[in-house]
Amino acid sequence: MPAGRSIESLCRRYHNEDVHTEHVTRLALVLFDAVAPEVGLDADVRHVLEKAARLHDIGYAQAPGDHVRHGAAIIRRHGVAGLSRSDVPLAVGVMLLHSARWEELCREVLKSRTMPRPVLLKLGALLRVADALDHGHLQNAEIVDVRRRRPGTVLRVRAPGFEGVATRAQAKADLWARAMGEPMTVRLVPSPKAKAPYGHLLGPSMSAPEAARKLLFYYYRSITSHAKLAMVERDAIHLHDIRVGIRRFRSVLRLFRAVLAPTSAEYINDHLRDLCQRLGPLRDADVWMELLASPRVRQSLAHDRRWKPYLQRHQKLAEANLRRLRAILTSSTYRETAMRMAVLVRVEIPELMRRGEHRKARRAVSRKLESVVRRIAEQGVFRKNLNPETMHDLRILCRRGRYWTEFGAPLIGPAVTELARRLRAMADALGHLHDLDVAIESLLDDAECPRPLRGLLRADRRTALREAAAAWSKLRKPKLLSQALRELA
Repeated sequence: MPAGRSIESLCRRYHNEDVHTEHVTRLALVLFDAVAPEVGLDADVRHVLEKAARLHDIGYAQAPGDHVRHGAAIIRRHGVAGLSRSDVPLAVGVMLLHSARWEELCREVLKSRTMPRPVLLKLGALLRVADALDHGHLQNAEIVDVRRRRPGTVLRVRAPGFEGVATRAQAKADLWARAMGEPMTVRLVPSPKAKAPYGHLLGPSMSAPEAARKLLFYYYRSITSHAKLAMVERDAIHLHDIRVGIRRFRSVLRLFRAVLAPTSAEYINDHLRDLCQRLGPLRDADVWMELLASPRVRQSLAHDRRWKPYLQRHQKLAEANLRRLRAILTSSTYRETAMRMAVLVRVEIPELMRRGEHRKARRAVSRKLESVVRRIAEQGVFRKNLNPETMHDLRILCRRGRYWTEFGAPLIGPAVTELARRLRAMADALGHLHDLDVAIESLLDDAECPRPLRGLLRADRRTALREAAAAWSKLRKPKLLSQALRELA
């Protein structure tokens, strides 16, 4: 084996996601220091865990779909400075055990009679839990304490902004139970509520690439998690959250377009736009089905002879739409897009961060936010008879403004935070109005529709118009807009 390379040179050469692996290393070492003496780990193997954690994703840029094996091959080929010849196989084994296929890989590693089996499994269990605690790749998880109690260990964590890591860590404590001979229970400690949206993830001192990376990773996880759930569950919330995640992911790409210009962001944006357009009719159908299933509609139409066959027809359409959704989510187009999103946030943006100094995220977004605020200030009075094109443009403006001000709120100040809250109310009101308009238009040529349903929708639309007008009035308060513009300046 050649003389070992330094971790820093390996990470540069193989485009490692340093911000993730450094955080996982810190978490793994906190766990080691808390439990090592009681579970029979000597201090002289701590450095093996440290280097395995730092390098556990080193193969990702080369082979995203099989990065664990590729990472192991890289370490075997180069060695690592600070690891002896006998330490390298142990470090490689620990790296392999963070994989979803750890049981299969474990059997391969343990074929070597010289491998210290108990040490390998225990260090692998520590890395596996630590990696799960940064499942969101947001570096938001903190170990509050580790308590050794019968019949097992209680790990208390705080993870503001992305609390799903606790569930993930509990699932990846499977190796812990086998290695330590006792279960681990992961408990989430509640976090104080953030003053601004994304306040637990972003801050005014953050660089533009890092802010973009965190926001994009948050919605990448949301999209892919709900896509998996949509394959096994019938809940319409999954399609809703996939579409919202895609919209917000694309909104981040547009907000940080100049920063992300050297990456594949534009290519991904085009593919996500096409995906969102394919999912749009399916989501419209879900919204319509939710309306038909509401108690108000059921009670109003219960005695109409056309109601029951009408509802049954749409239930059959809903079944067909679920099959279409699952076909889209298992298509090669979706899988490739999801993989490119992962490479963007795990390889390309971290490589931007490694290259050197970047301007602050606040400066990168302020000009675009200012443009949106000025456009809102220039809009006229919200009228009941807005034509569809004007209504559509206003809805797009308010939705974009909502997303961008929510992203920018923790970077800029309280006036932008308040503006984000009011833009959310306006965007929600216009979205509801849009859903009703789509439904009313679809009924124009539907001869089988029960007549009372049209009346219900028109009444709902009148209410939605009043709510939108009230939200518009609150949004366009001159004092709030001028405060927001001062903060942005």
